[in-house]
Amino acid sequence: MKKTLAALAICAPSMAFAACGSERALVESIFQSRGWTIESEGAFEDASGTCKINDIVLVAQNLSFDVEALTWRLEGLSGLSTGSGMISLNADLENLRMVARTSDPLVDYMLSEQNRRNLIDGTLSASWDLDAGLLEVASLRVDMPGENAVGLDFRVDGVSPAVLSGQIGDLDALSLEYLAIEIENRGFADGLILSFLVSAMTGLTEAAGSPASVVEGTKREMSQMVRDLPDALFHDGSKDALLRLIADGPVPWGELFVQVAPTPPLAFSKLMELGFAPSVFDESALLQAFDGVEFLISYIAAPVAE
Repeated sequence: MKKTLAALAICAPSMAFAACGSERALVESIFQSRGWTIESEGAFEDASGTCKINDIVLVAQNLSFDVEALTWRLEGLSGLSTGSGMISLNADLENLRMVARTSDPLVDYMLSEQNRRNLIDGTLSASWDLDAGLLEVASLRVDMPGENAVGLDFRVDGVSPAVLSGQIGDLDALSLEYLAIEIENRGFADGLILSFLVSAMTGLTEAAGSPASVVEGTKREMSQMVRDLPDALFHDGSKDALLRLIADGPVPWGELFVQVAPTPPLAFSKLMELGFAPSVFDESALLQAFDGVEFLISYIAAPVAE
């Protein structure tokens, strides 16, 4: 995020009234700042300010990202020069394929063929009111192969153009007004996300033995941690949802929803203080950090195939 903001700050003066050509350079610089190599730049279109790149190929280590089309419309960027106005971004990602690469050409060919229909789409609608200091992602959704998707909405207040300098040490002005997360998993996320989470969480358990027994021990400890969460932050329904999610692990299939709408908005500085607590699960530290917050969580398990 910081690199993205820095790139916008650098490009803002020259892009005050930029067309798609300059915006394409910005997009490519963001890719490269994350260590991705642009193997194929693809074809480029400018349709009256709506920009589109067709058939771009990115490579990160041993993984290639083949994108059929990336379309975006960025408006109001001149506000970065004046510190006033509204910046909006709407973007669509069509048919992204992720394919592992090896040293064997035949294996590479087979992996590519196997992923011909494993396509990922994405949409983003975001705005930044520079005068009000309000950054809002009204919709960010990634649709993955099968019945699998991730969605994110949020509003953050106190975001001034000063954050573009990269000096974000003082977070007192930033506060979270709203956050909603939706994860739909029916297999695709198992390898991408859950294996990593299980590996990280098994470091918390004292269980030993077979992988299955270690995972079961981890699930028991995670369940107890959920039961011990403050009732003021997690009501019975939210705790029950988390317990059912854990019980379905290590590969739970279904839909998870998390919503937070703190009153008053949650200051980011409180979250930083939580990082210095003896334990992030300490009840008093949690209550202090999330004062006025209630986590609304639901989990709908996928039907078991018969």
